[in-house]
Amino acid sequence: MRPRAWAWLAGAVVAALGATTFVTPAQSMPVRAFGAPISIAPPVVDVYGPSMAVLPDGTVGVAWTSTLNTVRMAIRRPGTNTFVTLTPLTLTDSIVTDGPSASWPVVTLRPAGSEFLLGWGESMGGSVRVRVARVAAAATAVPAPATVSGGDSISSVPVAFGTATDGSAVAAWGIVSPFGFEIRAARRAGTSGAWQQLGDVGVTSLPFDLVAGIDSSRSVTVAWIQLSGALIDVKVRSRRGDTWSPVLVAGSVTPSGLAASRLVDVETSGTATALAFVDIVSGTSGYSVDAVARGIRVLHRPTPTSPWTMSGSLVGPGRYAASPSLAMTPGGGAVVRFLDLRDGTAPPWRTASTMLAQRTTLGGPWSAARLVEAVSVDSSIDDITMARMDPVLAGDGTAVMLLPAPYAAGGGTVALGASTTWRTGWGTAFTEQPTLPARPYTQMTTGMVLDPAGRATLTYIDDTTFGLVAATTALPKPFARTRAALSSASPRVGVAVTCKSAWTGAKTLAFRWLRGGSAIARATSKTYVPKAADRDRGLSCRVTATNPTGSTVTTSVARTVGG
Repeated sequence: MRPRAWAWLAGAVVAALGATTFVTPAQSMPVRAFGAPISIAPPVVDVYGPSMAVLPDGTVGVAWTSTLNTVRMAIRRPGTNTFVTLTPLTLTDSIVTDGPSASWPVVTLRPAGSEFLLGWGESMGGSVRVRVARVAAAATAVPAPATVSGGDSISSVPVAFGTATDGSAVAAWGIVSPFGFEIRAARRAGTSGAWQQLGDVGVTSLPFDLVAGIDSSRSVTVAWIQLSGALIDVKVRSRRGDTWSPVLVAGSVTPSGLAASRLVDVETSGTATALAFVDIVSGTSGYSVDAVARGIRVLHRPTPTSPWTMSGSLVGPGRYAASPSLAMTPGGGAVVRFLDLRDGTAPPWRTASTMLAQRTTLGGPWSAARLVEAVSVDSSIDDITMARMDPVLAGDGTAVMLLPAPYAAGGGTVALGASTTWRTGWGTAFTEQPTLPARPYTQMTTGMVLDPAGRATLTYIDDTTFGLVAATTALPKPFARTRAALSSASPRVGVAVTCKSAWTGAKTLAFRWLRGGSAIARATSKTYVPKAADRDRGLSCRVTATNPTGSTVTTSVARTVGG
């Protein structure tokens, strides 16, 4: 492979929005309307590259930088409405940058089991080292980081991180080697495992036939990475001139390294299924966009080792589409959201329509693209806010997403919409919520997270004050992700047994042990030691979770005490 000069990402919208965390439990509370804005970082404080994530218990974290060497973070605890600011971390070296003019220091926050993974790259002259910090939900300060890799020949590029529910994590970044452009990856088993290098995969030999008009000046950089079982999907972003498009190098991973790759854009569901879309890139004038395509083709892969198969074409030749984004359900259902750009009746006016296509199963047909909204923009003076962010799918069937708006005269608005019918089809109504209560600086919208209870949180930069703001839906009552259960199916006299449960949005938990369905005096701890009076009786535990909105109760199945 022949070395080429590496060009780094200058477009802001895709990277600034970041990845959307979505949780799709079997059941959840309905997603409610967004409320008044909550200030996280005060106005006139520089906020760069915010990233957010949510843990299964409902803890929401937001990480950002205020200078090239300061990492900041705020956390909203379960069952509360306020964000607590952590003591910042000051670094010796500078954080690598991205965004407009490659000037924004970038950090990435991901959920990793019951804690957060916070990662970034640090510039060391002509090389970069990759750093990660483990942030507990109860943390009061940004902890000191560990080093994943150091001294690689890269500069001014964000490092991509992916995590799994067991706390395992992967990192990927671009390097310049004697062989040309390559993606280097490392993996951590569990939350406490050591980081292991996985080797490199070359990305110079891209299958250019899938993309129109690509020439030898094309360049790539890592944008995103996802971990699903033994599979790592690494998305890179490609550039031709001033036009950037999302593509992906997806490689199966073994402990020995990365395998062969191909060009797709992937969302995985569990370890079994995956969907992808491919942008057929074409430039257009009058818009400031992260990607414009003449077509969106969808592929699917039923298992991690299956070949990719064409699933459908959502936008045909002769049409312009922008900002495609994808979300999947555990069963293989999916939603693709994109913008359809077309000429209006009085040039230079044009219409930008938000479109949705949906399928309920991996093998099922795609619905016809459904119009959600249409806005007119004057292409001679306006840019359109592309707001590239994956839809968020809730367990009750709700789809929530950002909708675009014209961006003119130094301001912009982003609306929110929701549908409750993605499980079976879009139906006839799509409810658009009012404009956000504080005007977002559209290039700095960080994305949206949804916890298993159905509570959505969106963070963005206020376009007037430039403070970091959160908009959140109403706090639901505590949500029991699992029913209470005893730690032993065969409890015995004298042997401690624990009452297990998993909650989202619970501020406090109260325990009560029951013998034959009746409360045992003074048995109000999480752990209980069965006594002689419990022998041959049914032992169960009851957990009451409480937050300011209300309480939820779950009781375990009774188990007969032996011994």
